[in-house]
This record gives sequence, structure tokens and C-alpha cells, in this order.
Amino acid sequence: MKTKQAIHLVSVLAIGLSLASCGKDNKAGSNITGTSGFSNIGNPQAANQVNNLRSQAPCRYGAATIQNLTINNGQVSQGGGFQGSGNYYVGLQNSAEYPDIIVIEKVNQQIYNLQVSICPLNNGQPLQMAQVTYIGVTPTVNGAAGNLDFVSQYGTQERSTFAASGTY
Repeated sequence: MKTKQAIHLVSVLAIGLSLASCGKDNKAGSNITGTSGFSNIGNPQAANQVNNLRSQAPCRYGAATIQNLTINNGQVSQGGGFQGSGNYYVGLQNSAEYPDIIVIEKVNQQIYNLQVSICPLNNGQPLQMAQVTYIGVTPTVNGAAGNLDFVSQYGTQERSTFAASGTY
């Protein structure tokens, strides 16, 4: 099983995103796929950072799974994806086995799109978010940092802890 810290999870989705407007607003289009699996990152520098992170920190047990989340006025839904514009905040989990990556696109004061690259379990089985229980990942001047807690498709409670690795 993927080893992540056990915590007391919030029963209802709690969002602690006190989001500051920072970073450059570069709206040049740049769809990326390949090593990272992320799509429609509208800032070439952010796209390069994500691909560099995944190249330098590959998942140990196989290919990562990409999942999309949207936060609209504090309400979280799965699905969606990047609109390809806005400010981007990148975070990396500091783990040799499970270097999960998160990218947050700030569309405006109410809408944030997230793509999360989740590394598979040590048996190679893909890990997916069946239910998000807490998002405490905050865009900062230096990138996305904080915790994302979820229940996997196997019913296990998981946590990805991200450290800021870039704002674009």
C-alpha cells in the first residue's frame, strides 16, 4: 500500500484556499502531453517545469494517473481541466517512490482548476481519487504547497503533501 501520513480527515470537503494573486499572467497557448500527462497548460514555462519535474522525479512503480478538479466559488467537483490561461502554480511531493505533482490554474477569484499526477501503488496498480476529502493546497509566491487528502478507489485514505516548485 502506498504509505502516506494518517490524519483525521474532514468529513465534508473543506477548502482552505486563501489564494493570492501572484506570478506572471502569460496567456500563450501550450498544450502538453507525454511524460507528464498534463494537458492545456497555457504557460510554456509552467509546462516545461512540469515536464522537467516528471523527468527528474519519475514514479518508481509505473506511470502516473492524471485527475482533474475544479473549485468554483468554494465548491469542488471532479472532472473538467485547464482552460489554458491564467496563473499557474506547481507543487511536487518530495518522495522517491511517489513524487505526485499538482498544478493549479487560477482562472479568476472564484475559479481554480487543478490537475494532479498521482503515482501508482508499489504493486504497479494505478491510484485514483474516488473521493476528495480535503484540499489544503495553497498557491503561494513560490508555487503550490499543502495537502490533498482523498479516498482511493480501493477505499484507502491517502495524502499527498506538496512543496512549492514554481509560479508562472
